[in-house]
Amino acid sequence: MDIVTVATNGLIIGGTLTINTTAQLDIADQAMTVTGLFSNAGTGKLLLDGSQAVTFTAGMDTDSGTVEYNGGGVYTQLVVGDAYNDLTIGGSGTITLDAALDVNDDFSLASTQILITAGFAMTIGGDWAKASGATFTPSTTTVTFDANTTQAVTGSTTFYNLTKNSTAATTLTLPASGTQTITNVFNLQGASGNLLSLVSSTPGTATSISASVIPTLAYLSVTDNTASGG
Repeated sequence: MDIVTVATNGLIIGGTLTINTTAQLDIADQAMTVTGLFSNAGTGKLLLDGSQAVTFTAGMDTDSGTVEYNGGGVYTQLVVGDAYNDLTIGGSGTITLDAALDVNDDFSLASTQILITAGFAMTIGGDWAKASGATFTPSTTTVTFDANTTQAVTGSTTFYNLTKNSTAATTLTLPASGTQTITNVFNLQGASGNLLSLVSSTPGTATSISASVIPTLAYLSVTDNTASGG
């Protein structure tokens, strides 16, 4: 794996920046400006602590690669923007969203990071993972798992609103022995002839859902799940 670290003086690129597959660019706390195209190819990764100014004049690559925030401070926004392919929020700091967040693939809240949503919506196109030491503060946020996409949840999370509606047969996998808690709207719906399957990550070991209100459920196939509340 090729790893490039920017330790001082920031980074100004007057053309195209490409992070190749399996490569990493770590800008730590340094500012970065890219005036040309930015391509975060394949499993390439851009790492930053989240305190600096980052500008992509020609736009951000939201179709491939990972952006990882790993700072330990208190931050009031995601400085790269609010749309990503894969997004990891790690480190030991606190980040508060300042706009709706759209993650086209996988979202991970890692380490001991605190994420405060401030009520802004989150749309997740891939998997959702929350480490046991991380804190997700949902406020009044709606988390939507994209329709017609097979997805998995890792870790236990408390959601305010949680929605997944699909028109094609698909699966939502929840962690064995984990608990997902929904305190307001809980909406899971498949379609006639195209069921949304709700399964445990370990067949034969139950996962748990706790809903504070009566959920909206339709066209589901449920296996190895226990539910309470509502």
